[in-house]
Formats: sequence, structure tokens, C-alpha cells
Amino acid sequence: MDYVTVRDKIYKVKKGTLTLKNKGINDISEIIGLRDFIGLKMLDLSNNNITEIKHLESLRNLFSLDLSNNKITEIKGLEELQNLRFLKLSNNTIRDIEGLNTLKNLMTLHLDKNLIFEIKGLENLKKLNALYLEGNRINEVKGIDQLPNLKRFDLGRKPLVSNEQIKRVKAKGIHTKDTNTFGQRFLKHLMWYCIGIAIADFIITTSIVVSLQLPFIMYVLIFIGIFIGLFIFSPLLYVLGKAYTGM
Repeated sequence: MDYVTVRDKIYKVKKGTLTLKNKGINDISEIIGLRDFIGLKMLDLSNNNITEIKHLESLRNLFSLDLSNNKITEIKGLEELQNLRFLKLSNNTIRDIEGLNTLKNLMTLHLDKNLIFEIKGLENLKKLNALYLEGNRINEVKGIDQLPNLKRFDLGRKPLVSNEQIKRVKAKGIHTKDTNTFGQRFLKHLMWYCIGIAIADFIITTSIVVSLQLPFIMYVLIFIGIFIGLFIFSPLLYVLGKAYTGM
């Protein structure tokens, strides 16, 4: 059997992955046949109405578990999932970080948008390298000194903790912003790149049109052609210039 059922609807398990996102599940026991998939690697139960983590004991090979956007109040029922690397519990109503002591292989933990006041219960997670706690009620940074591999510690853009505490975290070589900002940085650089090309294009096109006394329609066509050329070939010219000056 390569499927499970939820209220008589069939959902297939594909390449070790089962996605049951936004299916109106109130209790994991509603997923008939789930316990039989002991080789399951990835399980997505996000955007449901689950209030309690249970009936996952047999999924000991689970690599990734997503329980974000549910109604979970307590972290429990994960003790047997010792191969878990990725755990997402974002946007629930969790108050305490607990029930994670046996997850010694966990590398990424999302607990953002909960009701957590204190960072604790992480001392056994020696392999943890990313911890997301944005949108909680944490006003003091502690409990991360025992995480030797932590590289990313995200409290959001407007954390309740002081700037001094954030600086101390950064001083340890830990990043405090989400890697998703890479996309924002790329768009920002692209915008300035296009502005620079447009300015250069304006100067070149204006010089050509004025010197040759061409009509306005030619100005537009020349501007577009030069812009495209600069956009495509500027990076190549930059690389060639760097190579030449480095010789």
C-alpha cells in the first residue's frame, strides 16, 4: 500500500513524502495507515487544526516534520523520532520549549509565532544550527550557549531583547537574520544595477542623438538597444577587466 486515507479520501505517499497540508485534520489519528509507513522521510501536516502531537512513534526514519499553522499547545510525542533533522512548529500556541531532548540529530528548528517566553530545553541539541523564534515573547537571550553548531538565531526584525544582547550573539559568529533576505538583497542589487545602466545609457544615447540630430523615435529605439546591450554584456566586460588587470 502506498497511500493513506483521511475521511475516506486517498492521499498517496510519493518518494518517501506525504503532504497533507490544509486538509482540515483535527487529530493525527484521522490519518488511517500512517503508522505503517515506517520508512517515511518527510511529513507535512501544516495548516490543519491539530491540537496534539501523537501517533508518530513508528515513523522513526522521519527526516522532516512540518506541523506549522496548527493549534498545538505543547511539544510532546516526538521522543522516538531520533532521526529528525528538520522540525517546523511555527504559528501554534506553544508556551514552553520542551520534549526535544531525544532529538539529538535535529539541525533546524522553527518555533516562530508562538507564545514562548523563555529559551530552554535545547541543551541536548548539539547539532542544531538554525533556530527561529520570531514573533514570541522572549526578552532575554539565554539557553543558546550550549549549542556549539548554532549558526543562525532569528528573533525577527523587531525583537524584544536589547541591542546589546543581539550584539553579543553576533560576536559569537551567529547570524541573526533569516537567509530568506538573500532574495531581497538580490532584488536590491538588481535595481541599482539597472539604474546605473539606465544613467549610462541616457548619456550615451543623448550624445548620439544630439550629434546626429536624430528624431525622438530614434532616441527611444537607440536607448532600448543600448540598455539591452549594456545589461547583457556589462558583467562580461567586468569579468574580462578583472582578469586583465589581475594578470
